[in-house]
Amino acid sequence: MSARTPTHVGYAVSDLEAAARWWASVHGAGPFLALPPTPYDEVAHDGEPATLSHRLAFGQWGPIAIELQEYGTAEPSSLAEALIPPGGGINHVSYLVDDLGAEQVRLERHGLPELFSARSGPVELAYHAAAGLGHAIEVLQRNELLVDFYAEVERASRGWDGTEPLRAA
Repeated sequence: MSARTPTHVGYAVSDLEAAARWWASVHGAGPFLALPPTPYDEVAHDGEPATLSHRLAFGQWGPIAIELQEYGTAEPSSLAEALIPPGGGINHVSYLVDDLGAEQVRLERHGLPELFSARSGPVELAYHAAAGLGHAIEVLQRNELLVDFYAEVERASRGWDGTEPLRAA
């Protein structure tokens, strides 16, 4: 059996800046690298086109990255309900795979149906429902861009003095 090592834990937050400050001050996580808003080229939910926009920032917390997601639009409402826990909180745990389609089939075979899939340039991903966990599983197609970005997030944390907890990636 192949290990699926988590790359990050994603949190839905109402205020990206405040969440980055909180994680930095309470847990020493960071700095959080904010990605420029990038619309998805494709989003599908329940087999139909959907709309999703959010601001993202990633910071390192010990051996794992934390993703903060401030949602702008998530439509239809069933997609928003699946992604945004009431009051915020963990909405996914993520890992990279070499074959996204094969991993989606494997997850569905284990009773984890797809919540949504999306593509933005070279980044392809799918969220799968994980009943009983309280959050989704995000699977990302491994590519050099993502591997390099996670390495950049980790490098930024080395020797970080706690100042400027949210900065541009």
